[in-house]
Amino acid sequence: MYKKVQRYLLIVTLLLILASISACGGSDNDEEASVTITPVDNQANEEPTPEDVVMLDDAIEKYPVVLYFANDQGFLVAQQREVPKVDGIARMTMQELVKGPEGSAGLLPTLPPGTSLKDINIRDGLCTVDLSQEFKENHSGGSSTELLSVYSIVNTLTQFPTVEKVQIWVNGQQIDTLAGHVDVSTPLSRDDAIITSTQ
Repeated sequence: MYKKVQRYLLIVTLLLILASISACGGSDNDEEASVTITPVDNQANEEPTPEDVVMLDDAIEKYPVVLYFANDQGFLVAQQREVPKVDGIARMTMQELVKGPEGSAGLLPTLPPGTSLKDINIRDGLCTVDLSQEFKENHSGGSSTELLSVYSIVNTLTQFPTVEKVQIWVNGQQIDTLAGHVDVSTPLSRDDAIITSTQ
């Protein structure tokens, strides 16, 4: 009988100890979890400053190219420009030619307003350049102006060693002439006689 009472007291004591431990652990769980808020760095979301853009532009490797624009005496004049050094350097150069001359050098654009480059391909020394319909539709005409338009393209592209001749297309199609004076139905070679150093 005495042993039974001892056993009973031991079991009750163990149960009380377990209940006490459980209650202590529960109090920890009932506490609110602490949350750490890390402030967001606003500088990461800010727009780049002009100084940042200049630094990025300086970091890009450039390649000097020559573009040919017209003077008021009916000749082509070379204008050097630096473009990003990329695989499609001829494409990049033609896009610069489409933009027209830079600065106040007195040079005139050779491509009509609205002209855009649709495509350009170089294979076996032949460069096929495809221009938008505006190249033909918006051309002002005249034999001298037409000659300058055609050879500004030809002379600009033949500066590259991979290009010997240039074929001009409009809107994906071969054309016979731009404005009725210069035959562009066949590939054209460079013509240095139309270039002058006088602006």
